[in-house]
Order: sequence, then C-alpha cells, then structure tokens
Amino acid sequence: MLAWKQLLSQFPPDKVRFLCFIYAEIYSSFEIMNERSIHFTQPIIYDPENHYIKMNKLPDNKLLNTFLIDPNGKIVVIGNPIISNKIATLYKNEIDRAENDI
Repeated sequence: MLAWKQLLSQFPPDKVRFLCFIYAEIYSSFEIMNERSIHFTQPIIYDPENHYIKMNKLPDNKLLNTFLIDPNGKIVVIGNPIISNKIATLYKNEIDRAENDI
C-alpha cells in the first residue's frame, strides 16, 4: 500500500479518484497496519465475499485486476502500475492527456 500511496501522491486528488476493493480473511490486520504505518486515506471497500472479482469475471492474474477508468466508465488502461513501470507510464500519460482535454 505504501507504493500506492506514493503513486497517488503524483496526481491531484480532485482529478484522480482511487477506489480500493479489499478481499481478505482478516480485515482487522489491514486496519491495524493502515493505522500504524500506511495511513492510507483513499476510499476502501471491504469485499468479504469477493463479489467484485466474481461479478466482473476478473482473472487471477493480479497484474490485470487494476484499471484506469475515464469519467464515462470506460476502461482506458488495464494493469497494475505498481508492478510494471511501463504500465505506470501509461497511467501517467493517460491522466495527463485527460487533464489537457478538460
């Protein structure tokens, strides 16, 4: 989560919103870790039944379970920018392009 926090700090919060869906057996462990060290302030959605993954028929590949979505709900980039620098560059370029279009 620290890597996410660093990545998100590069973008203006009024222009880029982030939703984190968490599926875990023990949510209290995440909450303690967040409170003590991460201090993650973006919206967190707890998904105890893993509905998000199931409803969207997402693959097990964690690289493909992260999306950049435009204001109309269209997926414009697929991939985890924390795992791949190339994908991080795609995210940044697309966000910059969208800001210039406004």
